[in-house]
Amino acid sequence: MASDLATDFLALAHQFHRLGVLGQADTAYQQALAADPGRIDALHGLAVLRLAVNDATAALALLTKAVAQAPQRCDVALDLALAFETAGRADMALRVYRRVLTCDPTLTIAWYNSALLLAAGAAPTALAAYRRATQVEPTLAAAHFNFGNLASRLGRDARVAYRNALVLRPAHGPTWTNWAVTAREPGPAARRARYRALCCDPTAADAWFDLANVRDDPVPALHQALSLAPAHAGAWVNLGTARHRQGDVVGGIVAWRRALNVDVEAVQAWRNLGAVGGSAAAAANAAVLDPGGADPWCVLGNGARDADQPLVAANRYRRALVIDPDHAESLVNLATVLPEIAEPDAIDRALAACRRAIRLNPEDGPAHYNLSLLQLRRGELAAGFAEYEWGWRVGLPGGRGVVRRLEAPLWQGEALRGRTLLVYAEQGLGDTLQFVRYVPLLVARGARVVLEVQKELVRLLDQSLGGATVQVVPLAANYPGGAGLPPVDAHCPLLSLPFRLGTSLDTIPADVPYLAADAAAVQAWRRLHPADGRMRVGLVWAGNPRLQQRAAHAIDRRRSLRLEQLASWAGIPGIEWVSLQKGAAAGQGGNGWDVGGVLADWGATFHDFADTAVALSTLDLLISVDTSVVHLAGALAVPVWILSRFDGCWRWLEDRDDSPWYPSARLFRQPAPGDWTPVIARIGEALGRLILKSQGAVEPDQPDPER
Repeated sequence: MASDLATDFLALAHQFHRLGVLGQADTAYQQALAADPGRIDALHGLAVLRLAVNDATAALALLTKAVAQAPQRCDVALDLALAFETAGRADMALRVYRRVLTCDPTLTIAWYNSALLLAAGAAPTALAAYRRATQVEPTLAAAHFNFGNLASRLGRDARVAYRNALVLRPAHGPTWTNWAVTAREPGPAARRARYRALCCDPTAADAWFDLANVRDDPVPALHQALSLAPAHAGAWVNLGTARHRQGDVVGGIVAWRRALNVDVEAVQAWRNLGAVGGSAAAAANAAVLDPGGADPWCVLGNGARDADQPLVAANRYRRALVIDPDHAESLVNLATVLPEIAEPDAIDRALAACRRAIRLNPEDGPAHYNLSLLQLRRGELAAGFAEYEWGWRVGLPGGRGVVRRLEAPLWQGEALRGRTLLVYAEQGLGDTLQFVRYVPLLVARGARVVLEVQKELVRLLDQSLGGATVQVVPLAANYPGGAGLPPVDAHCPLLSLPFRLGTSLDTIPADVPYLAADAAAVQAWRRLHPADGRMRVGLVWAGNPRLQQRAAHAIDRRRSLRLEQLASWAGIPGIEWVSLQKGAAAGQGGNGWDVGGVLADWGATFHDFADTAVALSTLDLLISVDTSVVHLAGALAVPVWILSRFDGCWRWLEDRDDSPWYPSARLFRQPAPGDWTPVIARIGEALGRLILKSQGAVEPDQPDPER
C-alpha cells in the first residue's frame, strides 16, 4: 500500500517538475519519500530539483543517500558529480566521474565533464578525456572544439579538431576564428575562415579582433571590435601597437593606457609603455605581473642603460636571459653595455652574446652591428668593417644613418679608372676627418672623387684635398637626397671605404699629415699670437652634449669633464694654456683657470675647421677629450693627448696608449668607469716631464717612462 502511494506521489511530482511548478513538485517528492523513504527515483528527483534552485547542500545529501542505496545507477552518480561541481568541490566531482567511467566507459558526458574540470590544472589529462569523448560520440561538436582549444594552448596541432567541429557545426563562428588562428600557414584559407566567423556572428568582437591580426591596416577592424566590446583589453593593446607602428606614438600610448583602464594586469600594455614610453615603472609592473617573462626585464635594462647605469642594465639583461637564454634583444643589449663595466673578460662575453644572437637569427641587424664594433675594438679590422655594413639596416638604433636616395649605384669595389665616385660623410665630424684619408687611395686607382661633407669641413678639405681629381662639396640640401650634386657613376659612404679597400690593422693608411692648414693663415695667426717661450698647449675638456640624441648624450656624459676638474694643471710652470673649447662648456672657469687670462680663449674665434686647423698648427701639444678636434690634430700630425673614457670608442682599440690611425696621438685611459682622477694625475706628471725635456733637463734620447 505504501509503495503504491509512493508511486502515485512520484508520478505527480514528475508531472509538476516537467511543468515547472517546482514548489508543488517539491512537496510531492517529499510525500513520496514519506511513504517510501528509500525510493531512489524520489531521492533523485528531489535532488535534481534542489540543484535547480541552487540548494547544492541538500542535493548532495539526497544524492549521496541515493548512490549509497543504488551504486549501479550511473545517472544518479552523474548528478552527484554535478552537485559536487555546483558546490565548488571539483576534486570530489572528478572522483565520482572516475567511478562512473569504471562502471560504464561509454558515458560521453562523464568524459566531457571530466575534461572541463581537468583543463585548468591537468591539461594533458583533460586532452585525453576530450579525445575519449569524441571517440565515444564522434558527433559531439563541443568536444572537438574544446579539444582544439586545449591542444592549441599546449602548442599542439589543433587543426583536425577544429575541422571536425566545423563539419558538425558549420555556423559556429568561434570555431572558424580559432581554426584561422592556429593555421600553420596563414593565407587565403585562414583569411576566409576569419570572414566565415564574422558571417556567422557579425557582432563577435573576438572575430573582428582576430581579423585585425591579418590585415595590412588592422586599425579599422580593431575599432570595430572595440565598438562591440569597449572593455576588450587585447584590442586596445593591439590598437596601440598599430598606431605606434604607423608613427603615432602618442596615439599608441593613449591606447595602451586605455587597455590598463580596462585591465590593470594587461602585461603587454605595461611592457609597451615601458619600451616606448620609457617608463621604468611600467616595465617594473610588467615584471611583477609576468615574473617569468624576459621582455619586462629587458625593458628595465634598457631604462637603466639610458640612465647611464650600465651595471644595473647588465644585471637586468642577465635576469631576462636566465628566463629565456634565447632572448635576442637582451643578448644584443647585454653586449652593448658590457664594455662599459669593469668586469673580467667583458669584451669576450659581449662577443659571445652577439654571436649567439646571430646563430639564433642570422638576419639580426643589431647583433651584427654590435659585433662589428667589438671586432673593431679588438683590432680585427677586416672582419669588423665587413660586419659594420650591417649598420645600414633600416631601423637600427645607433646605426649608420639614413640610406641615400641616389640614382647612381653603390660602389662595391669594382675598377674605378675613368669613373666619378661620390664619397659622402655619413656620421660625425670626427668620423669624416678620420676617414677622408682614403680619398687619395681612390684617386690613385684612377677615380675622380666628389667628396660631400659637412659644411664646417668644406673649406679645410678643399684646401687639403681639392683639385682636378677631388671636388669638395657640402652635403646636399635635401640630404639624404642628392639635390645639386654633380653627376657621378657610383657612390660610397665614407666609412665603407675601409671595407671596400680591404683595410687590416697592418694596412691602415697612416701617413700624416694628410690634411693641412692654410700656410699664410698660420703665419698670420703666429703674428697675432706670438710665442713667449713657453710650451703652448691647447685644451678641449668637453664634447658636444647632443641633448636631442639620448644614446649620444649618455656617451658625452662619460667622455666630457668640467674645466675645474683639471685645476691641478693650471699652475704647472712653463705652459701657455689656450682653450680650443666650443659650445656652452667654453664659459667654464674657476679653480685656478681664468678663461681669457691663464687660459686664452681661442675657440670663440673659430668659424669652421679651417680656422681650428690654423690654431692647431701653432700648438706644441693638444690635450683633449675624445671629440672631433682630436681627429683634426691627428690628421695634421700635431701631438695630441687624448683623455679616453673607460669604454673608449672602438677606433682607439684596447690596451695600448698609441694609435695606428694617428702616429702623433697618445691615449690616457680611465682605469675604471667614470674615474678621471688617475688620468688627470698621469697627464700632469707627463706634462712636468715634457717641460723638463723641453728645457734640456732630460737628455733628448732618454726614454719617456710613460710611453
